[in-house]
Amino acid sequence: MRLVYKTFFAFLATALAAVVMIAVLQVYLSHRFGDYINQAALETMDDLVTELADVYRVDGNWTAFTSEPDRWRATLRRFGSQSDPEPKERQGARPGEDLPEATAQEDKRLDETTGQRLPSPYRWMLKGLVLFDSDRKAVAGRLAGRDPATYAMREIRVDGVPAGWVGLPRRERPHTPLEADFRKAQSRAFLLVGGGVLLLVGLASLLFSKHILRPIGRLAKGTRSLADFDFDARIEVDTRDELGQLAEDFNRMADTLRKYEEMRRQWVADISHELRTPLAVLRGEIEALQDGIRKANRDTLQSLHAEIVRLGKMVDDLHLLSLADSQALMQHNAPVRPVEVLEKAAAGFLPLFDREGIGLSLDVQGCRDFVTQGDEHRLAQLYGNLLENTLRYTDAPGLLTITGREEGGQLLLCFEDTPPGVPEEALGRLFDRLYRVDKSRSRELGGSGLGLAICRQIVLAHGGAIRAEHSPAGGLLIRMTFPRAPKRAAGSAEKR
Repeated sequence: MRLVYKTFFAFLATALAAVVMIAVLQVYLSHRFGDYINQAALETMDDLVTELADVYRVDGNWTAFTSEPDRWRATLRRFGSQSDPEPKERQGARPGEDLPEATAQEDKRLDETTGQRLPSPYRWMLKGLVLFDSDRKAVAGRLAGRDPATYAMREIRVDGVPAGWVGLPRRERPHTPLEADFRKAQSRAFLLVGGGVLLLVGLASLLFSKHILRPIGRLAKGTRSLADFDFDARIEVDTRDELGQLAEDFNRMADTLRKYEEMRRQWVADISHELRTPLAVLRGEIEALQDGIRKANRDTLQSLHAEIVRLGKMVDDLHLLSLADSQALMQHNAPVRPVEVLEKAAAGFLPLFDREGIGLSLDVQGCRDFVTQGDEHRLAQLYGNLLENTLRYTDAPGLLTITGREEGGQLLLCFEDTPPGVPEEALGRLFDRLYRVDKSRSRELGGSGLGLAICRQIVLAHGGAIRAEHSPAGGLLIRMTFPRAPKRAAGSAEKR
């Protein structure tokens, strides 16, 4: 079933439930309407209740009505006469004078019990009235086999003490045209309200369904476009609700996918280029040996070995990055002092720095005891890549200054070298895979553009952060931070 129909029927079911509730309410009100009429009728009997209370106060019981049945009818007749004033048409009329037809017909409607002409509210009421004693036993009136529980009661109190009850048969149906008209008007109103609710909800559900399905349809179309590798697909955002937010998220996802697709294509192109160069050199060298152009001497073998080493290092770097992508970069995770690892790595590179005419200054004494959680081998690889990067790209005579200090519970290490520097637009991409700056920081045997990308992955795997800046000395400044290890881990490092 389509979503538009699901939404429509959901709203329709809700409307039907509301209509059912209205119908139940109408039935309940109809039932309670009879109780209201009975209670309202009893409230009009103040004079009758007062007269009955006076009788009881004089006699002390209801014997006057049990011994004289006609007295009850006379009392009702008197009450009816007081409750039904003479019509205006009768007032002032001479005896025997004809009355208007409507008044004459009304005058003929006499109560069967009292013989008095009564308006409709009292004809039915007086005919069924029953007098009960304090124990709710019938004293006067026609009970006619009815259960006293089926009567609406009004208490008769004499000097604050219950003396009896006036009972009126409970009615479920209206007895007067006014009551019938009210019931009909009430039923008609409920019917109109229920029908109106169904109509409005049905119309609103259709409009609402279209309003919801329009952006959902655009999302579905955009998703199919992405599945067909159309990363330029975008969705127009015309609302600020959840659907609008979903459309914005879709557009951001499309931007990200397009970016990754561009990176993937660039990655494939760069890898092909990087692999093509050593393979082309190897192929040329081997073909020259096969053709006898070159002899298989020490220099030729040395050249072949250098290209194979370069190719092998690139493959190792690619494998290392694949491990970082699969969250398998950290093979050993234990408390380690990163500054101690740095000092060992720097000591190993000192002869190379001296040979290239680049000085190496190390100022990390104040944080040698700092402990982080990580892999000592990966940290050594991180420092080696950064030191090698300086050796490759820093002009001689040059200087690399390494400083370390503790800030806010973190270790801050800075690698700052001398010219040449990097362009401003290259700072944000130095850690991208296979990215190379212009030739001002390149050499004939320059790297493949994977070293700094590996550095970033190692730092991130240790929970730290790394960024590149312009060095005040004119070269490149690399800032790295490492978090402090938990106290328990730091304690184990102290024992070691």
